[in-house]
Amino acid sequence: MLRTLIATALFATAFAGNAKTTPEFAPVYRAGSEYTATLSIRDQRWQVAPLVGAELNVQSDVLCPRATLPPKGLWIVGRDAEGRPELIAPSATLLPPGHSGRVALRACDDPALRDGSQSALGVPAMVLQRLATSSGAVLVDE
Repeated sequence: MLRTLIATALFATAFAGNAKTTPEFAPVYRAGSEYTATLSIRDQRWQVAPLVGAELNVQSDVLCPRATLPPKGLWIVGRDAEGRPELIAPSATLLPPGHSGRVALRACDDPALRDGSQSALGVPAMVLQRLATSSGAVLVDE
């Protein structure tokens, strides 16, 4: 009987230890294959590494409006109904409830972004140009 109790206690301890070390699922993306641009939300640093052309690293000016920020994850660079660049969340990107899965991209000096009439992410002009012409996806990270 004592052996059974000890064995049960050891088994439960071993099982509980394993349950705590099980990692949560988080997608892993590889630069150059799943994405060609990175946005670090914390310091507003953009890194664009297109398949063709030179890499571009830019830290956004603190005055660049950011009416909206995309949640962390992988975003596809697309176009809205009017042909303007936007980020579109694929199904693997976790979104908060009610988020449309789309984030408009506008140049930092866009008057509609500056006066608050446009809810968008302000992007330095040279980064926006690269995203619109030579990037397929952006990894948004902290």
